[in-house]
Amino acid sequence: PVLIYVILKSNPTLICSNLNFINRFSVDFRTYYGQTGYCFANLCSAVSFIQEMNAKSLRMSTDVFEEFVSFYSNA
Repeated sequence: PVLIYVILKSNPTLICSNLNFINRFSVDFRTYYGQTGYCFANLCSAVSFIQEMNAKSLRMSTDVFEEFVSFYSNA
């Protein structure tokens, strides 16, 4: 949850494009193993969660979800 919050608050530009670039052109043994792989997997999971997030997946009403989204997008 903290990583998702940090990504949302920092709003990094082109994060999806950068993750796709790393997936395509990185050396597999450096990106997907050990501590680096763990961090990269968590980052990819957090970004995927943010992309797929909607009112139904969070089990809240659409009105409440839209209120939260509009509040945080204007903050």
